[in-house]
Amino acid sequence: IASVDAYRQTIYLNKLMTEAVKKAANFSEEDIKAYYDAWEPQITVQHILIAAKADASDEEKAAAKTKAEELIQQLKDGADFAELAKANSADTGTAAKGGQIGPFKRSDMVTEFSTAAYDLKNAGDITETPVQTQFGYHIIKLVSKEEKKPFDEMKEQMEKEMLDAKLKDSAYLHQTMVDLVKAADVKITDESLQNALKNFLQAADSQTTTTTAK
Repeated sequence: IASVDAYRQTIYLNKLMTEAVKKAANFSEEDIKAYYDAWEPQITVQHILIAAKADASDEEKAAAKTKAEELIQQLKDGADFAELAKANSADTGTAAKGGQIGPFKRSDMVTEFSTAAYDLKNAGDITETPVQTQFGYHIIKLVSKEEKKPFDEMKEQMEKEMLDAKLKDSAYLHQTMVDLVKAADVKITDESLQNALKNFLQAADSQTTTTTAK
């Protein structure tokens, strides 16, 4: 951004787009309540990964699973999870932190990992058996789970999350712009730019047709 004025203009346009999308989305009370009902709190876990890639031999996978089972037994016998993670986890990005990951949403992780993690009910709970993913075998401990407050207390947050999702949807943003331009019945008098709007709307119609065909 070349100047303060340019930055100010960018912020202004972003705010305009946010308001346009919010108006176009027009979330009803029922929409927000449905989103709330399906919403899950984020969780934080610790994990230990014993690596065994998808193309590993059966022997390598069996050895990795056995090692994970042995570590689970050590945890049951009172071993410290963080220390075992530092000494054994193949996830070098988290091992130094005692295996901690999060907070994260269910959709942030591969299905097998998320399902096992979200199935843990209370802080301190550990998976009873190794959890297999494309990366190998995981041992997962629930550290904390955010509280899901009553709807009235979370309504504003739910609406904001719904709006953020729309703002990240490039196809929805584009269609919102097209609808605004059509509704405004824009007229261009500059001859050098007269085809610009026509081409924009034709491209939008073409994109909509292609998306519908899919």
